[in-house]
Amino acid sequence: DFTQVIITKFHSTITQPQRDQHKINVEEEIIKQNRFEKEWKIKTNIAKFAIINIGFYKAPTIVINNTPIPYTNDTKLLGLHITRHNFYVKQVESNTNRARAELKKLNRFRLLKTKLKVRLYKALILPLLTYPIIPLNIISDTQLKKLQVIQNQAVRWISNERWPIICPIELRQA
Repeated sequence: DFTQVIITKFHSTITQPQRDQHKINVEEEIIKQNRFEKEWKIKTNIAKFAIINIGFYKAPTIVINNTPIPYTNDTKLLGLHITRHNFYVKQVESNTNRARAELKKLNRFRLLKTKLKVRLYKALILPLLTYPIIPLNIISDTQLKKLQVIQNQAVRWISNERWPIICPIELRQA
């Protein structure tokens, strides 16, 4: 499977000529991809074809081989969930849910040595949080905090600490 991502940026108000040019650019890129596929005898599955409309609501209809390609609000690209409005919210939720479920399974090994727990964390939980790679610089602070909560739970599991850590009143007032 080959994957193609086309991004067009608009820096100002979108006018009709810009919209028409965008349509031409997208169709040209798809035609280039089709030529490449013909050269290498690859067949594109139009049913799997997805275009996400980011940037403007009334996008021009894209027609390839006399077939109009509909716009979608969300899609999955190489395991990465992309949505029209909040690009990576679905992906972060999916990653945290899978990591949380795996961490619950590992709780029965709470009596293992710390070194083995670290290995289990690196082998089973960390890949769930980091794959597919999410650009952390563009996700919101809320989404970043969701990932950090799972990491903190894993650190507490590794170090055999409970939350909240209860300390005597004398130490709190100091």
